[in-house]
Amino acid sequence: MGNPRDKISMESMKVFLEVERQIRSLRAALNSWVYGVGVTSLMRTGDMTYAEQVTKEAFKIWIRNVLKWASDKNTPMEVIRDYINHLDKMLIMRQDDFELNEEGEKIQVRVRKCIFRDSCQWREAEGAPTFCPRAVSLAAAIEVGCREPGPCFRKKYIVASVSRKEKECTAEIAPQT
Repeated sequence: MGNPRDKISMESMKVFLEVERQIRSLRAALNSWVYGVGVTSLMRTGDMTYAEQVTKEAFKIWIRNVLKWASDKNTPMEVIRDYINHLDKMLIMRQDDFELNEEGEKIQVRVRKCIFRDSCQWREAEGAPTFCPRAVSLAAAIEVGCREPGPCFRKKYIVASVSRKEKECTAEIAPQT
């Protein structure tokens, strides 16, 4: 008979590999969904408006009903930081992957690593327009998480612009006018 530690190590490795496989499958499913929403948006509206609206509503449902997250913050920047911190604690995303800057009512978000990067690369390879689901998720977090009497309470937020540079994206989130 072998060493019992070898059996435990082998079982641990099997569990690790299965989790890794499931993560890759989830990533592929998310990127396929985002890609499909982008294609549908172009067909329906000729731009990414529909994709952003559908994605924002999906994230609001996920934030409220799955994460059950609520913030006690009342400015957009505080809400975004609280949301990212919450997801970091849940091991869903890492705070280190984001750089946030505030300019008046606008928030600049630089994303270093993004689970949605594949879908953006697929769209860009086709020469098709893209949208930033990660920035849309942060806009959804502001709308769900901002508390009264804060300056963002009951305001709608949009992704005003997105730029990509190699493996990083920069998005600007602003109140909808």
